Amino acid sequence: MNARELVGISLTGRLFTSFVCSALDVAVVAPFGTW
Repeated sequence: MNARELVGISLTGRLFTSFVCSALDVAVVAPFGTW
């Protein structure tokens, strides 16, 4: 593995993590928002 591949993996992981976090936020907030 070279540095460029590591950077690409870390960026992909960061995007995936932010996507999962936002999805969790929506899943948590949505039930309360419908009250």
